[in-house]
Amino acid sequence: MQEWYVIYTKPNKEPLVNSQLEEKDLEVFFPVLQFDRGYRRGLGIEPFFPSYLFVKVDLSAPKANNIRWLPGVRTIVEIDGQPATVPETIIEGLRQRLEPMTRRVMRKSEWLFQPGQKVSITAGPFKGFEAVFQKGLSGEQRVQVLLEFLGSSIRTNVNVEHLRASS
Repeated sequence: MQEWYVIYTKPNKEPLVNSQLEEKDLEVFFPVLQFDRGYRRGLGIEPFFPSYLFVKVDLSAPKANNIRWLPGVRTIVEIDGQPATVPETIIEGLRQRLEPMTRRVMRKSEWLFQPGQKVSITAGPFKGFEAVFQKGLSGEQRVQVLLEFLGSSIRTNVNVEHLRASS
């Protein structure tokens, strides 16, 4: 019987594993976000679930024999020594929620942070400061944050790569 399973891949090998599974005529769920890399460098693609993708297969079928040994695959995710299955309703729910995001090209700041989200600055002159994410700017890697500094709030622009979500 066909079930949805989670494949754990080597870093950045999700597209390779996805294409290999599709070549075997298997149904694969591999949601990605497209973003404009900026500076005329074209589109970038980021997996929504880095190092993971979902495949619908009967593990006892002949075409599923060597899934574990495909280049780029680390393993099929297991729970208590058995391959973990994902209910169809979960996959369909994910498809419905992620489809609007996968069909459009986003700015990197749009999918990393939400306006009002607390962030930490990890590099640059404000390294170590906490801030509030405001918005992405026209320069693809630039974002605006609200920084508490010397008792007042100031807006400043930083590189999106120098931010991480605060806990």
